[in-house]
Amino acid sequence: MKKDYNKENKIMRYIILSIWCLLLILGSISISQPAWLVNLSETGKTMDAQAQVNEAADALKNNNYRGALESYKKALEIQPQMSNASIGLGITYTKMGMEEKAINIYQSLLADSLQNPYSLYFNLAEIGEKKDKIEEAVSYYEKSAETAPNAFYPYGKIGDIYFGKREWAKAIKFYEIAIQNKPNLKNSYLSTLKSSVYNYNDPAIVQNIKDQLAQGFTPEIRDRYYSERFEKVLNKDKNLANIHNNIGFAYAMQDDIDVAIPYFRLALQIWPNSQRARQDLKTALEIQKQKSGDGK
Repeated sequence: MKKDYNKENKIMRYIILSIWCLLLILGSISISQPAWLVNLSETGKTMDAQAQVNEAADALKNNNYRGALESYKKALEIQPQMSNASIGLGITYTKMGMEEKAINIYQSLLADSLQNPYSLYFNLAEIGEKKDKIEEAVSYYEKSAETAPNAFYPYGKIGDIYFGKREWAKAIKFYEIAIQNKPNLKNSYLSTLKSSVYNYNDPAIVQNIKDQLAQGFTPEIRDRYYSERFEKVLNKDKNLANIHNNIGFAYAMQDDIDVAIPYFRLALQIWPNSQRARQDLKTALEIQKQKSGDGK
């Protein structure tokens, strides 16, 4: 019993550590900083393969694409079914401008009915966006949102696409959906558990994680892991601030200054040092004042 308890605590510590990592890299679910590359395992060949993945991730972070390529391939030689190594290989090919090779990898993984396809769809969307295939990119981001533990990021990316295209109403629509799916302790905890199911080959560990999922987000877990502190971190997310600011800008561009101003203020509340939000708010208040004066 004590052994099982210690194993459970060890897994739970990893889950909570993963959530903290998530908080530190909010918005990095992209080809530039692939959060899903982290995959801790404890036994045999998987540990050797994971060591190669870790080396590859470090190389990728330092723009050493050849080194990353070599390490990912070594990982797959050890564990051919290691999906995060395949995904990392695809990311590296994308960085090297070999998008077709990356697409082939992602499509192959999807054809194998991978149970966590959100990162594959996300990467395919980013390739589509890079190639200015907007409809394709939006479609893949929507598929990523449908399957992702947290839909905040893909919906935010769709908002960014329409914002860049100056399609203000569509940008507002998808930014608002992203806000509705913004991270909190509950969905961060549950999404990390869901992702962790795919990171282990040990049936006992997988079952333990599924048991934790079945319990859900209990008051004990909420109190045990300092929910107030988590929420404070989450509520200072710069990505969330930028989304609020972009919504405000979109409303301003539609000549709806009165609606825009509260979004600029909220962006500054989340990220007080945002010079862009501060300038946008200042400009909006000046326009509002001018309009009020014209009305007189």
